[in-house]
Amino acid sequence: MAKTIELVDSSQLQEQLELQFGRLHAEIAELKQIKLKEQNKRMLTPKEACEFLGVSSSSLYRYVRNGYLPIKKIGRKTIFQKSDVLKLIQNVNSKEAYYEKN
Repeated sequence: MAKTIELVDSSQLQEQLELQFGRLHAEIAELKQIKLKEQNKRMLTPKEACEFLGVSSSSLYRYVRNGYLPIKKIGRKTIFQKSDVLKLIQNVNSKEAYYEKN
């Protein structure tokens, strides 16, 4: 079973490489989205949410009282969805960026 080597010019090689890199880039982007969705589904305890946000428990519950962060109750346990915590961070970052511009 002999393999043959095909000679191609630089433009053909560049075209083939760009095609392959484009496919790889699309696959990587898809895998990142899948991973992000899996991570966002995770639930956090109040302690984990505080550590994730870098705030005290009183600040965390102030966010809840003011409607910035929804909570879930499972029996008597309070749980935060990680996606909600990430949204809170994104909102704070976008407001900071707004105030830095103006």
